[in-house]
Amino acid sequence: MNYSDSSTHPDETHLIHLPKEVESAYKGISIFILMWIMFSMGCAVDVRDIKSLLLKPYPAIVGLLSQFVIMPACAFGFANVLSLSPLHSIALMVVASCPGGTLSNVFTFWTRGDISLSIFMTLISTALALAFMPLNLFLYLKRWTDNKLKIPFVQTTMLVFMTWIPVIFGLIIRFKNVKIADFIAKVVIILGSVLGLIFIVGGVIFQIFFFPRFLHLETSSWVASTIMPLLGFIVGFLAPSVARLDCRQRRTIAIETSFQNTAIAMVLIAVSFEMNTISVMSQIPTIFLVSQICWASLLTFIHRIYFWLDDKRKEEKDNSKELIDERKAASEDGSDQGSVV
Repeated sequence: MNYSDSSTHPDETHLIHLPKEVESAYKGISIFILMWIMFSMGCAVDVRDIKSLLLKPYPAIVGLLSQFVIMPACAFGFANVLSLSPLHSIALMVVASCPGGTLSNVFTFWTRGDISLSIFMTLISTALALAFMPLNLFLYLKRWTDNKLKIPFVQTTMLVFMTWIPVIFGLIIRFKNVKIADFIAKVVIILGSVLGLIFIVGGVIFQIFFFPRFLHLETSSWVASTIMPLLGFIVGFLAPSVARLDCRQRRTIAIETSFQNTAIAMVLIAVSFEMNTISVMSQIPTIFLVSQICWASLLTFIHRIYFWLDDKRKEEKDNSKELIDERKAASEDGSDQGSVV
């Protein structure tokens, strides 16, 4: 592969070698957790909300433009401003061109965002990625390479089915029995969230264990892969704000824009590059993944505190209103008794 800069990264010869059994088990459990979470999300969504988004897709269009147009453009600018190495620049563009991930639905749930919009965007963006990923990579990667990347169409198509089918089953459950669907949504989303996060962190630890020098990379690459998710939150919030969407939709689109499906990025890198460059390039999506979880967890924590204080304020307001009504009713009863006497 020809790069515009002939320099190479000092760690390019250090490869990640995971046992096949570990790799197979990790992939299998990942797929199970993915489908489990998407099924529970389907149980949490009302079919009428999906119909409403189909009839009035304006919020979804704003979100998809933010994800497939603004995010890749920001990544391109970021890579140039920070003067990243060609390999890391390409890796950052690959990540920024990917569709949204399942974790975006989880964090939308925890921040009281628009779950229906989040699910809708995840499903549509995964399908549209088959067209938008090749387009974005064609437009932006000329800066660093003249070779064409192999888009993992098979894996992306499989991901479409792995996200759509569980959601459809969840919608059917909710249509048949709302109580069961609500129970599944509450319990499974919580368990799935915890297991998913533990599993991701465990995977990163495994990677670092088998590749000790994995975290040895330039400061500019660290900055790019850790700040890009935060930048995604910011532009993902500003775009719907300009479009005058409500706060729940703004939060949702911000999360969807920031969260990229790094698994697809890793597959694309694996099938498109030589073995001596895969390890170097995989540093960016891995750090990006951890960073987006950390930023989202921080923002979720802030939101939960705000929601708790807001709920407490509303509860106190309702209690004071009830007390005033009771006193008013008592005074009216007293005046009625006086007039009778």
